Amino acid sequence: MRSTWKRLKAGSIAARCAAVGSIAAGFVCSLACFGALQAAAGEMKLAVASNFLKPIRIIAKTFKSETGTSVRISAGSTGKLYAQIKKGAPFDVFLAANAREPAHLEAEGNAVEGTRFAYALGRLVLWTHRPGLAPKQLLLDGSYEHIALANPKLAPYGQAAVQVLEKLGVYKTARQNFVTGENVAQAYQFAMVGNVELAFISYSQVVFAKAADRGSSWLVPPGYHAKISQQAVLLKAGEGNPAAADFLTFLKSEPVRKMIVEFGYEVE
Repeated sequence: MRSTWKRLKAGSIAARCAAVGSIAAGFVCSLACFGALQAAAGEMKLAVASNFLKPIRIIAKTFKSETGTSVRISAGSTGKLYAQIKKGAPFDVFLAANAREPAHLEAEGNAVEGTRFAYALGRLVLWTHRPGLAPKQLLLDGSYEHIALANPKLAPYGQAAVQVLEKLGVYKTARQNFVTGENVAQAYQFAMVGNVELAFISYSQVVFAKAADRGSSWLVPPGYHAKISQQAVLLKAGEGNPAAADFLTFLKSEPVRKMIVEFGYEVE
């Protein structure tokens, strides 16, 4: 298969990434125009974990500029999206915040076997909207009234937050002060507006925040919780849509992987 390469206009990518503090204003990346990406003017439906919503919007725009294919995005907690897919929601691709739900979908026949892979490794942050503070110390000292986290029953970032609290030996105290969001985006919103003093969120949310809104963060070391392997999978509903397979190929490309790292994740 013959591949051609073209460079995106600097102004275009800079405009898309203007909200990302760690990406320079003149950021330019080369993206593959794969020979197989011939489904111009097509459309695909994507279900994505809420922590990855802002990155996927940028990636989807870039994909459309490369292929002409539009991406319709629906975001929510991994558990909620999994339930919707099980009930027949017509998504083509699922980008989860963990490995478990994509693996279940594959085993249950709702996803195409052999298409599952890790597109990002999530990073957890304990965050407060107030600058100049030490969130971990506030947590250990009990110097807060409320702490927000995503619902551990539905959201992998919420599960990771519970593991961190248990490792630090403060879970029993902290759980009395939980404010539980449906997903990590809602947990961030609780803290952003000042309804809670602390929140466990994804590092990517801090990366995308305006400089004036970045508050104070403790980037949780990986050993404090299980690895957050965010996995993608082609769903059965998308098996007959070439644009869905093209998008997954695009997501694996090295330039897009570099973008994902810039957005506050790690890659394998």
